[in-house]
Amino acid sequence: MFAPVVRLDSICTLTSLANQNDWDIQQLNVTLAYLHANVKEELYMRQIPYFDNRSSNVLCLCQSLYSLKQAGRMWNYACVYHWIMDISSKLYVLIVAVHVNDSIIITTPNNTNFVVSKLLCKFEMRNLGPIRHFSGIHFKWYRQQGLKDAYPANTPMSPNVQLTQYDGIKLKFPYGIFVAQYTTCYGPAHMMAIKQVIRYLKGTLFLGLSYKQLEAEVGFREVGYSDANWGSNLLDRKSISGNVYLLGGAAVSWSAKKQPTVALATMEAEYMALSHACTQAIWFCQFFQELYYPADAPTLILSDNLAALTLSVESQFHGRSKHIDIRHHFMRDTIEKRMISTLYVPSNENLADALTKALPAPQFNYLTNAIMGEQVFEGPEEEEAD
Repeated sequence: MFAPVVRLDSICTLTSLANQNDWDIQQLNVTLAYLHANVKEELYMRQIPYFDNRSSNVLCLCQSLYSLKQAGRMWNYACVYHWIMDISSKLYVLIVAVHVNDSIIITTPNNTNFVVSKLLCKFEMRNLGPIRHFSGIHFKWYRQQGLKDAYPANTPMSPNVQLTQYDGIKLKFPYGIFVAQYTTCYGPAHMMAIKQVIRYLKGTLFLGLSYKQLEAEVGFREVGYSDANWGSNLLDRKSISGNVYLLGGAAVSWSAKKQPTVALATMEAEYMALSHACTQAIWFCQFFQELYYPADAPTLILSDNLAALTLSVESQFHGRSKHIDIRHHFMRDTIEKRMISTLYVPSNENLADALTKALPAPQFNYLTNAIMGEQVFEGPEEEEAD
């Protein structure tokens, strides 16, 4: 049974929205969450031991129990139904994100107490106050920024390392996943790569995403960066796609993964990376529509490959693109519908570059600081690719 829980990129996006609009984020923990849901199906169970009744009878289950395969889904339906039907008697911002028995409530400051009191009347729960730790993420609120950490290792990977089986390697932690694919056949080079990852993580333990309130003239919108490292895998020559989306001055979504097919040219690899970034942009559009949050412009995606950008808006380079799978061409349709727009960005300003290849420490730190919100990053002025 599928029981939805809030995704990491949803949590980051909601945090950025709340910070931008000065909304409160309260955290609640429901006691014995699964027991609050009603059973919709007919479920029968054996009698409870020592229950004084005929042994041939069975019991009809009315409330959910732990260990039921549908318990998680029934709990999700129960809490969402209550929050939609019982609390929405007045107009105000209310966003609820549920992760099993932990929930965060995002609302305007003057309605926080009202919303929390309504929920406490329905469910047995603890009010944990302003959000501190949720779904493995530690939250801190600062009035001023400026914290800097030391880096025992400046980068997680060396630009000179090219690993293969026994040649010797998601941001949570994508390079760590790449290293792990050689655990059954590794050598000294792989161990050195693993040690560098650990040293890098040790030096960045206290580095977190820093969301800022942006001025009205700057505009509060998501901006995506897309990049590919053509033929970087020496075993199968498949490329790596990377994309990162910023909202409120820091990343809210990021991805680095191997492409499913071998690209014949850099343009093709970059085009497939753009297609992958486009699917996340569509998710942002749908997510903001669900929140009734206005989007006054298409989602902007930046890439450093002019040929791929040109191919995304018109059918050129037929000889070099006729073999590309049709599933990557849906991006043209989304651009025509003005769901997304594309723009060129120089390679040294492309934030997704940090997700696809090993970089020298100064360039890597410059890009990751922009991704994490440690510095103000100003992209190029917007104009659609020709």
